[in-house]
Amino acid sequence: MPVLACAILVVIGVFISADEQPPAQPLDPAAWGSDHVGKPVPDYTTGGECLFCHRKEIGSQWASNRHHLTIRPLSQEAGGVRTASASLAGEPMFVLGNKKKLRFLRRSGTYGHLDLHTQAYDPATRKLSGATRAAWQSHTFGRNCAGCHTTGVDPETHAFSSLSIDCFSCHGDVDLKHTTDPSRALLSAKGKTPARVVVSICAQCHIRSGTSRSSGLPYAGNFVPGDNVLRDLKVSFTDKAMAELNPVDRHILENVRDVVRLGEDSMNCLTCHRVHESSADRHQHLPKSSAICANCHDSGNGRWTTKQFKTRSTTCQY
Repeated sequence: MPVLACAILVVIGVFISADEQPPAQPLDPAAWGSDHVGKPVPDYTTGGECLFCHRKEIGSQWASNRHHLTIRPLSQEAGGVRTASASLAGEPMFVLGNKKKLRFLRRSGTYGHLDLHTQAYDPATRKLSGATRAAWQSHTFGRNCAGCHTTGVDPETHAFSSLSIDCFSCHGDVDLKHTTDPSRALLSAKGKTPARVVVSICAQCHIRSGTSRSSGLPYAGNFVPGDNVLRDLKVSFTDKAMAELNPVDRHILENVRDVVRLGEDSMNCLTCHRVHESSADRHQHLPKSSAICANCHDSGNGRWTTKQFKTRSTTCQY
């Protein structure tokens, strides 16, 4: 047989062999990493200690950061909010929420717990709404909200260690040697945190459709940054489940899926979002269109415009 014919057959054979190979199987999202389910909350370094060194670049912005303000004193709110709260018995002390809906909180008689009032404040109408019976609930916050709005939640008692989001929630139990080697800290600009670790850190709060395998609560049990949140948080990545979500929750879950199931690590939450600066500039000026962006935005001339849609979560009730 002529040499050229042999070469052609060999090439064809290679293509046939490649075509016959089965497609890559999706990765198991829970197969990597570890978790702290059933373990006590670590003795972590608090934000006050962190700001001793980071007071200039982080401290100047943190007071107005949305993560820091997930729970904040009622006294910091506008007059309309304070006026509405005056009609509630039981002296509300804190608020939870944003421009869509505000909820009122007060300290519980038990350490590390907050009572949540059934009525909500609607900033659009400047009125209380949402419940026919006004009452303080002693367990709702701990069972539904504490895992994402406080820090260091005990998996058994649901008591939190720090009010609102502390540095530990994203950076974890940081090795003190990071003072001379910043790359030791998760999400450090000097290091390279793997994409699956990044999305796991963000997913602990921003996935609102998951259920803890260990507790049945809507947040993972004792998640410590660096863990794999999906070892405990049960989430459906099926097309049907995705389609039932609002665009924002679908966008988040699709990005997590792309990283942990499909192994695509070119884009994670921090590709577009700046956590410390509360800035959306980077995710409004993207170099090219992306299917994941099209959930919420239309693109034109390199800029993104936001589609009109409603965001709704059964857990968060807005």
